[in-house]
Amino acid sequence: MKEIGKVVTDWRHGYEIIKSFQDHRYAIAFATPHSMMSEPRIAEVSNLKISFMSERLNHNSEEDFNEWMKKVTANSDSIDLELQKFHPTEKEKNYFHYREIISKAYKSNGISAMKYVFKSLLYTDEPIDALLWIAKNLSKTEEEEYQMYWKAFAIANVLSEEYDKSPDDDPKRWTEHWYRPYMRGKASYFTFLLETTLDENKEQEAIQKLHDMIKLDPDDPIGLRFILMNQWSHLEQYDQMEAIYKQFPADHKNPLFLYPMALMKYKTLGENHPDTASFIQKALENNLFIPVLAFKNIDVPPFESSTYLPHSEEEAQYFFEINLDFVYMEEDQSNWLYKTFLQFIENFHKQHMDIQV
Repeated sequence: MKEIGKVVTDWRHGYEIIKSFQDHRYAIAFATPHSMMSEPRIAEVSNLKISFMSERLNHNSEEDFNEWMKKVTANSDSIDLELQKFHPTEKEKNYFHYREIISKAYKSNGISAMKYVFKSLLYTDEPIDALLWIAKNLSKTEEEEYQMYWKAFAIANVLSEEYDKSPDDDPKRWTEHWYRPYMRGKASYFTFLLETTLDENKEQEAIQKLHDMIKLDPDDPIGLRFILMNQWSHLEQYDQMEAIYKQFPADHKNPLFLYPMALMKYKTLGENHPDTASFIQKALENNLFIPVLAFKNIDVPPFESSTYLPHSEEEAQYFFEINLDFVYMEEDQSNWLYKTFLQFIENFHKQHMDIQV
């Protein structure tokens, strides 16, 4: 039997995308929101160059454009050969070079990665991804880390001002390859503010800014909605939780949504309410590892991977990376979850495992 491969996706189509891959010989894996906001994607440099050229094309039909795309993507050298015909300026060439070098840095480790990062700084005056790498890999203290994230945010904020002012009724900033690092710079900074104790007074501002960022690309391919869901759960801002849940129906089977919603319904409506039962049932159906890890009452190690498979233990580990409520549940909440979990297992056994004599 042919081995099943893995395809990594962002959050543009939500958890629903799993259905479209069920009959294929590969599995869908999700990139974590943290990796989406801190690491360039594999094909970004190629897509950036293609975007640069396509904006300057004058094809008469979609067929002409598709033929051009076939020619440009024919082999690894085609894009750069075609790019020369469009005579990019020296600044544009340098920026492409910077993005190539910083992409190599994120694919490397240790001294090799560091050399790429420092070399990349020679070619740009907007080194957002380089600063994010330095923050994550070289900072020795929270203060040093903060300074790097703040610099990345400041550059991104200034450079994105003209984009943000444009009267775009349907913005798709994540697909604008020049803009994507700006989104990473902003999201990384505001998320860092939520995860550090340096300035707790900025917590609400950071949450609001992350919420505003979704307006820049309403599909939220980064997955900021999951960080917001868990922040609002912790702050008991239940109206906001309801709103973000309704805004993304493609994630109504996503445990990163379902467990916070189930706990919220328990706290506001009680364990016997149909909504509480419905949410916890769907949550258990989609990931059983989350309650298991909660019951172990141990410190879940930091989630190091940039991706996870749906319904997996790794998905549960990432859940605990962004959720505080299930780490510090009160006794009645823990008892409710444990009782519901046992009932779920018993019902599953009766439905699927009992031998009919």
